[in-house]
Amino acid sequence: MPGFYGEQGKSHIGSGAVRGPHVGYLERMFPGCVIRMGDPRLLVATVEDGVTACVDGRRPEGWNMQKVLRGPKIQGATEGTGMHIAKAQGRSEVDESSIEAACRVTVAAGYLPGLHDFEHDEPAHLHCGHGRLAYQGAFTDMMPPLVVSPRRMVEIIKDYGGIHVKLPGHHKEEKVRVNFRHGTTLEPNWEAFNIDAWVSAIFGINQDDILQNALATVIGLQSPARMIEYFV
Repeated sequence: MPGFYGEQGKSHIGSGAVRGPHVGYLERMFPGCVIRMGDPRLLVATVEDGVTACVDGRRPEGWNMQKVLRGPKIQGATEGTGMHIAKAQGRSEVDESSIEAACRVTVAAGYLPGLHDFEHDEPAHLHCGHGRLAYQGAFTDMMPPLVVSPRRMVEIIKDYGGIHVKLPGHHKEEKVRVNFRHGTTLEPNWEAFNIDAWVSAIFGINQDDILQNALATVIGLQSPARMIEYFV
């Protein structure tokens, strides 16, 4: 994708960046991208019953409560968590049981399930880019196909106390922020996709898979984001 891959496909460090211990790993996960350390002042502690959110940089419409903004972030939120759990379990598809499993691990970790813009019956009209790409089969080389309907997914998360929100506007993200510091997150501020890589440990999923799928998502959305900021 133009803008994601640098000269001869090589990764490089941004101007003035310090090469920390996670740089080599992120160079492998995000080939060709600029890697630099993020500003730790952007990190905030997650809150009890915080809602698992998508990595989207847009802020939820009509919601300013900390529990909506300060839950852990993973692409697709509970939908994406269900996909990763299905893969980890060797399942052939992501069905209702996979989404229910995602809800259970989320609640067990002290958070609430979440989704955004899953109100359409037609997956092609979903305003959640990860969900739309998943239904279109964009991740079939790395994830099982998604077969549970969007509306049914919303019903399932609400059965577990989850929250479904709407995100206004269009993507403006210019960065991807990857957070490795357990129990912290980044509030959406329009300028970056925010990924809490540490959730892999509490959700029982593979961290490499999260980051590789994150790259596939950003490429699938045709985002101009080409800078990776990491937080440790």
